[in-house]
Amino acid sequence: MEPKLQDFVRAARRSIAEGVDVNLDSSGRPRADTRVGIWGRLVNRIRNRVFPGRRQTENLWVLRKLEATIRSEHPEIPARRLHSAYRRAAVLPVPERILAMARTVRDASTYKPGRSLEDEVNQAIRLGYASDVVRASGEGAIADQDFREIVGKFNETMTDLHRRFPGLRRVPPPALLQRAAKDKLAFALYSRKKRAIYFRKASGNEWEDALARGIAIGWMTRKAPGLAGGIAHEYGHHLSEVETHRPWYPALVEVLKRNGVVFATASPEPDSAEFSKAVKGHLAKMGVGTYAGVNPREFQAEVLAWYMSPDYGRPGEAKMPDYLESWVRESFPFLERAGRDADS
Repeated sequence: MEPKLQDFVRAARRSIAEGVDVNLDSSGRPRADTRVGIWGRLVNRIRNRVFPGRRQTENLWVLRKLEATIRSEHPEIPARRLHSAYRRAAVLPVPERILAMARTVRDASTYKPGRSLEDEVNQAIRLGYASDVVRASGEGAIADQDFREIVGKFNETMTDLHRRFPGLRRVPPPALLQRAAKDKLAFALYSRKKRAIYFRKASGNEWEDALARGIAIGWMTRKAPGLAGGIAHEYGHHLSEVETHRPWYPALVEVLKRNGVVFATASPEPDSAEFSKAVKGHLAKMGVGTYAGVNPREFQAEVLAWYMSPDYGRPGEAKMPDYLESWVRESFPFLERAGRDADS
């Protein structure tokens, strides 16, 4: 029985997901262990095309289809890089071409901790996690080692988020900027105008300590702790600005009203003061900290940080009320979890 294209696509998916090379055995098939990874829809696009027993170096349609699929699934990888890999692989039989393309994608979409700030900055841009990284100069500049730690944690957090929520690959990334002045405001904040996350002068340890204190006093949700939780919060702000299925704030007000939160105004978009007053007595029951009651945008960012946390949805872990979870999925459909993908 001749090997099927599906066998090679599964092997390619495993190569990309698990970071390993996949080789052919003596009969021309991929090695037996071909568990699938992150490409749940790939096989549905290129399904059950049987290879003849002879070499088919002229059959470029398969490779073109695979290249188109990779472009769709991994928009952060430059098209010229994929096309270059496509041309280099064109002299191989189709099965080897698919595996060669998989290695190219894996190498281009895998984060590895960098030894220097330059390594981390280059990876943030190469992987499509940041549109730009701009450093401050002078007294307010973050030391290279501290900024390397922060950018590295951003890369690590985004890698995890992209793995669990593949739809995030379609979302335009934020810029990462240093704040020139050392002030007493948050360690990081999001600029709606520049669509950028600003970091102030602080080390990773200072971040962790400040966030731990905020959680200890009930200010921030304990469901998204640490530096990763702080990054997820700021990224949650970014998500509300760049891509939503529908206006998220009126949808939030509507769902809160249906579930016992009373607003003094009938407006679908109450001002921040009215929002804070209305939700103040409901925050603990919802499972979020008091910071979520500051204004609608902080509520949205805290809920998304919780929803995007690695432990959310695991057995035994607390979940937000069903109506909030439904609001997240309907307003931010790119946060559909990878685990729902087909495994065949």
